[in-house]
Order: sequence, then structure tokens, then C-alpha cells
Amino acid sequence: MRILMLSWEYTPHVVGGLGAHVNALVPALARAGVDVTLLTPRLQGGKARELLSEISQKRKKRSRKNNG
Repeated sequence: MRILMLSWEYTPHVVGGLGAHVNALVPALARAGVDVTLLTPRLQGGKARELLSEISQKRKKRSRKNNG
């Protein structure tokens, strides 16, 4: 099974409950044999792609659109 997960928080940038949940869920899924890819925002100076132990993490630059 393959899962693509989207989150604005993941190690090392955890600030709240979502980050804590994703930090626990993603490794648990990987240990269960699930192929997990996590899509997160890419902070200035950050890498576009990382392999963090059990998962592949892709960081994308956020686009800012004017909704006005």
C-alpha cells in the first residue's frame, strides 16, 4: 500500500498537535510496511527532498496567491 500524506508540520518544525500526530503516525505506518510519502512546506534554505528513516519527505515551496 502507498500513502501520500500532506502536512504543514513535521520534524524538525513541530509546533502543535498536527505535528505530534504526524510524527507518530508516519513511522508507525512505515513499520507496518506502508510506503509513505509526506508532502510538507519547504522553508527557506531547506532541502526539496529528504529520506527520513522510513519515509520519503518532499518539501514544496508555498505559493502565495492574492485572493482579493
